[in-house]
Amino acid sequence: MPMAERVASALGALVVLGTIGFLTVETIHRGDHEPALTVSVVQIREAPAGFVVTVEVRNQSRGAAADVHLAGIDRGSDGGRLQPVARLDYVPGLSSRRASLVFPVHPGSAPQVRVLGYTRP
Repeated sequence: MPMAERVASALGALVVLGTIGFLTVETIHRGDHEPALTVSVVQIREAPAGFVVTVEVRNQSRGAAADVHLAGIDRGSDGGRLQPVARLDYVPGLSSRRASLVFPVHPGSAPQVRVLGYTRP
């Protein structure tokens, strides 16, 4: 067998064994991680329907979150509380997703957006 074939076979075997080892370790140490979701405002822009507040939901845990419900909280011009809502289907562990909430009036420079709830897939 030529040397190039031996080297290629050895590298292939290392890749396969490394993948199996990685998956085994991940399965053993995966545990039961609770999602750790944080929300930050990325952008506020005017639109025909009102003011669109784009937010980023970051999951700082290995545990995924599904059906994530968000609510924006701000005082309306009449003193009442506005609560625009948005929903994200899925936020994987150690990742982020963006959503937009529409306020009928300008929400100010720092609107509050929070996670109302989620399910664990």
